Amino acid sequence: MDISFVSGVMSGSMDHLLSPSHLKSFENISRKDFLSLLKTHQYGRASETNIDSIMLEEELKHRQFLESLMDKDHLIFKVLYLTFDHLFLSNLMKSYHLGLTYNKFTDSLSNFHEERYEDYILNGVSGLLDLEDISFLDHIKSETTQLDAQGISDRVIKILHDRIITSFNKKTDNYIKKYIELETTILNVMLLIRSIKYNKNIEYLEMNILSGGMIDKHILMELFDKSLTEIGQYLSLHFDVTLTDAFKYVGKPNFLDILNDAFNVYRQNLLEDLSFQSLGFATVLHYTILKRDEMRVLKEKYYQIKE
Repeated sequence: MDISFVSGVMSGSMDHLLSPSHLKSFENISRKDFLSLLKTHQYGRASETNIDSIMLEEELKHRQFLESLMDKDHLIFKVLYLTFDHLFLSNLMKSYHLGLTYNKFTDSLSNFHEERYEDYILNGVSGLLDLEDISFLDHIKSETTQLDAQGISDRVIKILHDRIITSFNKKTDNYIKKYIELETTILNVMLLIRSIKYNKNIEYLEMNILSGGMIDKHILMELFDKSLTEIGQYLSLHFDVTLTDAFKYVGKPNFLDILNDAFNVYRQNLLEDLSFQSLGFATVLHYTILKRDEMRVLKEKYYQIKE
């Protein structure tokens, strides 16, 4: 794979992102006109009329674009599509262990053979799965037994994350490492906050903390006994005022959503750094984050329309 070529293609693709004026044009219109305007920008399939389906299709188009440039088994796909891997496997395990209705949200966006995995877990049919896949799924089943829905979610993300971290070596791109370090830190902070808010014990926190973040495990453990306000004060050592300000709303029922939005804004710091880099996988990460941010903003605008 020619990294210079990939970087050049990704840099050129920045022009395909919607400009601020384009995004502004999605305001003060009806939902019907909103969806029509999306299609003029070639978002989703022409037949799609549901905003979530359109965005899922757009994410799939982006993945196919990346796969046209790079080997689909490259580590960067496990990093960039960790959220989809997690969503797929955690929903599968919740259905298996808890009897919940299985909903397919990822639509082939994960890094797995989704139909084969579904057949094995839900129907006991191994089909075309190889022994490595079967061993992997059996391990996840064993690790998530007797857990509630949140416990299953937290354990699955740890298993997937550990697989990424253990695959790092001296040749791993530094920007991939930097990106996963930030994502790990965010996931660990959210785990800490959820553990406190939902009355989990410190053992639960300890067994689910991810390695490789900016905040050491022992510090996260010490923060467990602090108030949310004190945790916010500590986080000011690692994050800017945008994130610290979110802790003004610790008493609100949607505090976790507010905090998650603050983390989305903080990612802009990473974007600013990546925007000046043209080496390695910096441009791949940069463009993908920008594209996802564009989709997030569009969905927010759509759901803000009152009809």
